[in-house]
Amino acid sequence: MFLTKLIYVLLFFSSFCTANRWYRMFYSNHHDPCVDRHNRYQRCIPDFINAAFHKSIYASSTCGNPVREFCSNKSACHLCDSSQINTSYPTDYLTDINNPNNLTCWQSDLIKPGENASLVLSLNKKFELTYISLQFCSDIKPDSMAIFKSMDRGLSWIPLQYYSNNCEEVFNKSSFGLITRSNEQEALCIDTKSQLSSSNSDSRIAFSTLEGRPSAYEFDTSPVLQDWVTATDIKIVLLSTNSDKNFYSIADFSVGGRCKCNGHASKCITNSDGHLVCDCKHNTAGDECERCKDFHFDRPWTRATPRDANECVACTCNNHSRQCRFNKELYLLSGRKSGGICIQCKHNTVGRYCNYCKETFYQDPNLPITHPEICKACNCHPVGSRGKVCNQTTGQCLCKDGVTGLRCDRCVKGYQQTKSPVAPCIKTYDTKLSTLYNIYHRPDDTDDYHEQDVNVENNPTAATTTTATTTVHQTLSEYHPPIDMGQYCGACRYYSHRLHIKKFCKRDYTIHARVTNRHDAGQWVSYLLTIIRVYKDRLNRIQDSEQWVWVSRKDVECSCPRLQLDRQYLLMGFYDQTQSSLSLDHTSVVIQWRPRMEQRMNRFRKLELNKKC
Repeated sequence: MFLTKLIYVLLFFSSFCTANRWYRMFYSNHHDPCVDRHNRYQRCIPDFINAAFHKSIYASSTCGNPVREFCSNKSACHLCDSSQINTSYPTDYLTDINNPNNLTCWQSDLIKPGENASLVLSLNKKFELTYISLQFCSDIKPDSMAIFKSMDRGLSWIPLQYYSNNCEEVFNKSSFGLITRSNEQEALCIDTKSQLSSSNSDSRIAFSTLEGRPSAYEFDTSPVLQDWVTATDIKIVLLSTNSDKNFYSIADFSVGGRCKCNGHASKCITNSDGHLVCDCKHNTAGDECERCKDFHFDRPWTRATPRDANECVACTCNNHSRQCRFNKELYLLSGRKSGGICIQCKHNTVGRYCNYCKETFYQDPNLPITHPEICKACNCHPVGSRGKVCNQTTGQCLCKDGVTGLRCDRCVKGYQQTKSPVAPCIKTYDTKLSTLYNIYHRPDDTDDYHEQDVNVENNPTAATTTTATTTVHQTLSEYHPPIDMGQYCGACRYYSHRLHIKKFCKRDYTIHARVTNRHDAGQWVSYLLTIIRVYKDRLNRIQDSEQWVWVSRKDVECSCPRLQLDRQYLLMGFYDQTQSSLSLDHTSVVIQWRPRMEQRMNRFRKLELNKKC
């Protein structure tokens, strides 16, 4: 009885508010319910309304065609003629303003025993329902009735509640059903002669979606009940099970609820396509604010709660990208703070946050990281440097022996310029080399102990094959003998490309990562990795989502391992004991990532946990 009275109050409130919108006067036009007085995001929800008010209803049966005279059990008769205003009972009367003193009623045609009449209400959008209420006009009520909902605009139907004088026979359900936390989405059958019998003076039947559901007081944290109260359409089925023909007459069909916006909108509006959608806030998007809007994927979408608006957060890309994606593994590694990965970084930047310069570029120390010209080209000298890559911070190119300068374009003090692309600068105190040099190349030059420019135009890559140059090259070979890497690199293919459980067990770490940057530092080359997933970390050294890994230059020159920027790899290796960091060498496993590897790595992890290593 208390529930019925409560629904009566909600019916009055929702109908009155829906019809008049009187409460709008109490709110300032500049007030945003989704932001608190401290300008912080807070949960906001649309108004509670009668969602059926002035909505069209589809009825499978309506009296008036043909014209009939109907008589109730009290011998009160009336004419039903759809062509006459005073004697027609259309479905519009179901959702108009309900005046108890002057009822306007919809009436079905005669329903044969075993048949039914149905009413279908389309809400045109997902709503979260609080109650469904029917007020009958006459003393003739259906023997049995069922309430269904649809969440896909009428494509499929889910039962919400059954009513019958004989639940087991009509609906094959017990009238003593019990709702627990394990079956909170189950429809009950109510054996209610008091509600459906003709002797009942109360002509209203009311169904509460949350009554008797154990998690009702935890609704904000119960996805099961949130799904249970969600509907786009409501269907009422009126069944006749006795031996006589009957008709049914209903004055009011009410549905109390709110437009479903998941706590991220305070109202629903009609979009340009004529559809009802949420006016989303908190950087959310979608008809129900059910996802984050573009570029706001730094943390996962979550429904708002009274304690936390759970707004979507923009990715940090330092103004070098407007596209990003969410990575759950990185989000968990960060302590649930950040999971966004920037994609398609511009202005020659790379990295998870577009916060590094890509290979052959370095950061201008005089500009902020957000500046579009933050990355400058290394511009390393093609003869004096060992490659095109320079230090990310200083822009210093990696120079050959005896060469100096930011671009490696000068000889250091004590060295003299040659015309050799292999050794452009040699020590001037080496008399043997100096003599050969002066005889065959620069007979008129004198020793110069000051830095000299390396002339690119006069130092072509292909040296002239004269007897003099050959002699110089042979002499240089005596002092700088080439390293025979054949034997050292021979085992590379076996170690790098073969994968089995023994390697997984012996290595210190196994990770799935993307290479985002490279830095040359003398005898070492370091690569910046964006960690996608950690399968093994023996000493828990991988604490951040981005990690540097070190490779000796000897292994890099051997192309073992071979790492390329912006590619994903499965990496198995050992810790570098001197630098307390990750390292790779020719004994490491470096395989370009394939999706099928994930299943294999998970199997290796289980074997290790079961002490199979």
